[in-house]
Amino acid sequence: YEHYKTLIEPIIGSVNNRFKFPYNIPVEVNSCGNNRSYVAYTLINVERVLKVVLCTEISDIIGNIDNIDVKRAYTKYVIYHELGHVMLKITDTITGSREESLADDFAFYMLVRENEDVDVLLALYKELARLEKEGTIDAINPSDPHLNYQQVYYDLSCLAHGADIGSTYIDIGKRDSDECKVKWYEVSNGWSKVLTLWTKSI
Repeated sequence: YEHYKTLIEPIIGSVNNRFKFPYNIPVEVNSCGNNRSYVAYTLINVERVLKVVLCTEISDIIGNIDNIDVKRAYTKYVIYHELGHVMLKITDTITGSREESLADDFAFYMLVRENEDVDVLLALYKELARLEKEGTIDAINPSDPHLNYQQVYYDLSCLAHGADIGSTYIDIGKRDSDECKVKWYEVSNGWSKVLTLWTKSI
């Protein structure tokens, strides 16, 4: 936990410095059980976001990684993913089953916007997708709202290609180059408008 805490606190501090939401949202670190599809979750009710929980089970993914840059990139991606859920809720744009993909898009958009950690995140997801395809790690159940690692990897590759990110870890598969450029435009344009609602004025 203490090691995980050193990764989390600077990221949460940066979010607090940059954004102002209508109410305070607690962030906890706790066990989330044995559900492999969860490394974090956002708890909401009809009216508001109650809290964000970062799962100690994230260690199952990053615990054996020696590269601190990869650990930081993945932890930041997870936190930004949950921040995407928060923004969808407070702007009242919850969309159902597609919400997980929208939160993934937001997390990746934030990393590209910050111009850091993108390459190492793509490398990590390429490896996770390979392990999942080989059966070394369990695939997410198709009924789960979360995408599996292979789906996330190809989605992030498409966004990175559309954003003209220079990385050797990009693989857009059978997707068309122009399709990825359109997708990146939609993601970056849409989320930049949402961010203007909550970004603190300097």
